[in-house]
Amino acid sequence: MKRLTESIKGKINLMIIAVLTLMIILNLVLSIGQIHRIKETISEQYARMYWYNIASSVHSHLIKEIALSEKMANSSALLNWIRSEYDSELKSIAKADYFTFIELMSSQDLFLAIDASKNLYYPHLSNNEVVLVPVAQVNPTKESDQWYWEARNSKQDYLLNVDEDRILKSYRVWINVPILYEGKPLGVIGTGLSFNDFISDTDFQNAETNSVSLIFNRHGEILLDSSSSNPFDSTLQSVFSVSADSQFKPLLNDFIDSMETQLQIKIRNDAYTYIALQRIENTDWFVGTLYSQNAFYNGNNLFVFLFSGISTILIILFVINWFIRRNFVKPFTQLKESINLKNLFWDESLYDFDRTDEFGELAHSIQLMSERLINTLPVGLVLVDQNFMIKYTNAYMSSLFGTQDKTEFDEIFSQHPELLFSSPTDYAALKHNLNHNEGISIYETQFMTLNHSVFWGEIHLHPISDSDHYVAIIVDIQSKKDYEALLIQRASHDSLTGLANRHLFEEVLRRELDRYYRYGNTFSLIVFDLDHFKAVNDTFGHIAGDEVLVRTAQIAKTLIRNTDLLVRWGGEEFAILLPETDISQAVIVAEKIRAAFEINYHDNVGVVTASFGVSEIQSGDQYSSFFDRADKALFNAKESGRNQISSEINPEFNTCKTSKDSWRSLLISGDRELDLQHQHLIDSVDRIINCATSGNYNFEKMQTTFDSLCIDFTSHTIYEENLMYKLNYFEDEIQHHHTIHQDLIKRLNSCSESLLNKPTEVIITLIQDVIINHMMIDDVSFFNFMKLKHNSLSKNE
Repeated sequence: MKRLTESIKGKINLMIIAVLTLMIILNLVLSIGQIHRIKETISEQYARMYWYNIASSVHSHLIKEIALSEKMANSSALLNWIRSEYDSELKSIAKADYFTFIELMSSQDLFLAIDASKNLYYPHLSNNEVVLVPVAQVNPTKESDQWYWEARNSKQDYLLNVDEDRILKSYRVWINVPILYEGKPLGVIGTGLSFNDFISDTDFQNAETNSVSLIFNRHGEILLDSSSSNPFDSTLQSVFSVSADSQFKPLLNDFIDSMETQLQIKIRNDAYTYIALQRIENTDWFVGTLYSQNAFYNGNNLFVFLFSGISTILIILFVINWFIRRNFVKPFTQLKESINLKNLFWDESLYDFDRTDEFGELAHSIQLMSERLINTLPVGLVLVDQNFMIKYTNAYMSSLFGTQDKTEFDEIFSQHPELLFSSPTDYAALKHNLNHNEGISIYETQFMTLNHSVFWGEIHLHPISDSDHYVAIIVDIQSKKDYEALLIQRASHDSLTGLANRHLFEEVLRRELDRYYRYGNTFSLIVFDLDHFKAVNDTFGHIAGDEVLVRTAQIAKTLIRNTDLLVRWGGEEFAILLPETDISQAVIVAEKIRAAFEINYHDNVGVVTASFGVSEIQSGDQYSSFFDRADKALFNAKESGRNQISSEINPEFNTCKTSKDSWRSLLISGDRELDLQHQHLIDSVDRIINCATSGNYNFEKMQTTFDSLCIDFTSHTIYEENLMYKLNYFEDEIQHHHTIHQDLIKRLNSCSESLLNKPTEVIITLIQDVIINHMMIDDVSFFNFMKLKHNSLSKNE
């Protein structure tokens, strides 16, 4: 697989190289074909920028000087001085005004003024004082002074001209503004810049483009020329004469007369020589730039230039590509593959973890971050395959299952993950769902730790893309389950006694009804109510009453099966649901509980008895009819004097007043001697009960009676077993009966030691084990057999 991948990568790389080579060749051919057009475009764009900068620089200087000249021309102080140049006071005021202008403007600005007497002034600062002394007088007949008359008599706001500074021996650009007085020409005032300052912001000559710049007026007269230090040398006039035979002259005249701002004209068709014209805004001056494109792009060395340039670029690109792949792409690719494996927990450490450069530091940081993240998660993290075989676990997983040794945990559960589950069926169900579900799955199940303790957990299974593995997150939800159980317990149980409440009782009763009508399984109901309980609350208080209720629930709970449901119905009323129990068995259970209540002594309160009603499910019964019959039986028991049992089937219980009467009514075997022994034992138990519950407690009398009862019970067992042999009763039943007798004799002997400190437990043992369980259940079981034997013997006689 690895070789196939490398082969595919190699072919892809060769294909990429071939495509890139073809693209480079095509680009070379296209570049050679388009080089002249590119050359012209580059030169044109450069020239446009060049002459536009010249025009912008000239225009900015002119605008500043025009503004300054107009402000001075509008100065009343200067106007008054020009009218009366010999007035010293006016001259002083003019000096102050000039000083203001000098302060406002830059040091390069030159001032010029001609008064009414045609005196020429160049105001300037000397020792921080304005010097206002005439330097010459304008001569109207001198050709060089004709600019004054043009400016003085001009109908325009200002006039531009270039002259030679007679003092500084340099050339200057002047902006002259005529001064009018009462609508008549009076003089001229203006500002100017030295020629060098005027072009200081612009490179008039550029070696790369062989350019020459000039400034000319609308008459075609050249005012400034960058090719000569003397702007009056019309060296560029040859350009106009060269193009005299071409269309340049008419195009130039049309451009001057039009409102266009730019024009580019090719001077000679056999060479790349152009002149670009730019109008200077708000003036009648123009900028002309003559330039050639042959200097840099020489046709003789074009191919050599292209070949060497492209070769150099390709070599540089190859070196850069090799360097990037070696030092960046390859480490990043390896790191990415390692991180992918780390995501599957197949690698303990990242690739190049020990590198000392930036990639090593990055790998080290990612390694530490992933380990800290995984091992500090408060959940168990497991990587499993599709068969739920464990491939990786984090540190919390081992502590969750009762060990701090991760190695021990991995050794035990990596090959036997089923040991994690308390039930093998849960593990099998999880594996089944894992193979039939591709999305995220959540399961609740019980886990078993190494200490064999069980806890509830929640499994979140996340499939890993491009893999047949899953990430399993195991969360301990035992506290959640405990809280849910607590809520269920509170909702379904009585808070005082801990017994089931009415809501749970109704739910269980409906289930038993469904079972009865589906399978025919019978069940019975006991309803009992504490006698005179209101008097207990009124006399001893509700706290004492609550203690009676709690103790009553405890006694009743010890006398029923785990499958029976004891319920506090409400107040002092209780109910017992007995599955798989007919009414005769239910009456016995009720009697055991009633007798236990009768001998129980509550602290500060005394004995609290109860009345019982018993019913058995019948065909056609529903919840209400079944419960009503038990409730009616309870009502009959209360009406008959309380502390008794009333049932719908056994009327003999309806008139039971005491335990002795109820027990005697059932113990009729047909053998007179056996019946007398039973009655004698019941009388002995009754005397012990009276001794324990009477106000005058006499331990010696109770001890004597109990010892006598033990002797009588031993004699009774011997007689009863001999009678069974005599009547040819079943051998295995006789043996079973003998075992029960021996066990009861031992228990009675052990109860003798508890008679002083725990008389109530002794009485419960006598009633429950000796009388009810043995005499009323075990002995009564063969009474019918004895009666049949006696009847057959009587007939034979």
